[in-house]
Amino acid sequence: MEVHVFANQQQLGPFAPDAVVEMARLGSIPPDASVWHDGAPDWFPLSDFVQQHGPGMFAAAAPVQAAPAYSPPRTRPSDGPSAGSCVLRGVGAGFGVALIGGMVWFGLGMATGIRIPFVGLAIGWAVGKSTSWASRGVASIWLPVSAVLFTFIACAPLSFFSIYNMVALVFAMFSAWRGASE
Repeated sequence: MEVHVFANQQQLGPFAPDAVVEMARLGSIPPDASVWHDGAPDWFPLSDFVQQHGPGMFAAAAPVQAAPAYSPPRTRPSDGPSAGSCVLRGVGAGFGVALIGGMVWFGLGMATGIRIPFVGLAIGWAVGKSTSWASRGVASIWLPVSAVLFTFIACAPLSFFSIYNMVALVFAMFSAWRGASE
């Protein structure tokens, strides 16, 4: 009987059964290896082979048969979204948060007549964080640039009325830049 071993992403052998048992005993074959021999329907764990075929347990040599090709489970390394789609997702999230935040701030300011200048900081922070979160950690210069631009567009209608509003806008843009750059 000839035994084929699959270990470390390689098919090895054929080996004599007692050689496989000895290699397993010495640790030269990893414990998670798979083996196949003629007459076996498929690959099976090395530990099962060693348990079944201890020293002196082998029958006379059987006719040699070709080992079936081992096909390990296939995984694609690029199972996640591409970097371009992550950047696009981050820019879109930042735009959405800026649009909603700016509309709410502007609507409340017009409805009540009260303009709270530092609300822009919260909008800038939210735009930066949403841009960073939606991009799944992909780094691109487009993320902080778009976050600052969207924060400016969202906060500008209420920011040009006083120096306090302008300071809040600058801090909001800094917050958006920093949040999207993380």
